[in-house]
Amino acid sequence: MTILSIHGDNPLADGRQSERAMKVRRGVQRLLMELRHAALPELTLASGRRADLISLSPKGEIWIIEIKTSIEDFRVDRKWPEYRLHCDRLFFATHAQVPLDIFPEECGLMLSDGYGAHMLRDAPEHRLPPSTRRSVTQAFACIAAQRLTLAEWAADRNGELGQSISDIVSGGGTRALPRFAPHPPPAYFGARFARMRCKVRRCMFSRRAVSETLRSHIS
Repeated sequence: MTILSIHGDNPLADGRQSERAMKVRRGVQRLLMELRHAALPELTLASGRRADLISLSPKGEIWIIEIKTSIEDFRVDRKWPEYRLHCDRLFFATHAQVPLDIFPEECGLMLSDGYGAHMLRDAPEHRLPPSTRRSVTQAFACIAAQRLTLAEWAADRNGELGQSISDIVSGGGTRALPRFAPHPPPAYFGARFARMRCKVRRCMFSRRAVSETLRSHIS
């Protein structure tokens, strides 16, 4: 769906994904946030398949959510059972204009309107082997960290750093990191040193107050 480029206005989107699919995705992401999941779009799995959405639950469960925006979109995808090899639960997500009875009963089902989503059917659990769970979790963490770093650099160049993280939360894929990372902005170090000076001053004031109190009692 989305490939990351640090040269555009929004490095987490390239405009190739249809507006309808993005609308479904946004609603599902909000549902996952309400469930306290960490969600990541477009993660390439070890098999080479790309999960539309993958999430980690507070219990450590791995969910994959495949987004389908039409009957044809679902019918042309005959390899969706392969996603079960990389998750504990597999869901489909769609919108109200798609008939719900086309989706298999052995998978969960979510209905999204872009502002939120409802889980119409929970997915049966098929626990991953420990080695696969470790591999998927590590890939999730690495890709998420790389995208966050690239988005922060792009926001810094555009003068938007610190204003909003909404684009980061709804991010996309990734390319290789640049060879050289830019230096952190000077304001970062200035704020850090200011906090250190405040701590030193408080410490010096406390020691001075104790010394003066002792001298007054001795005298």
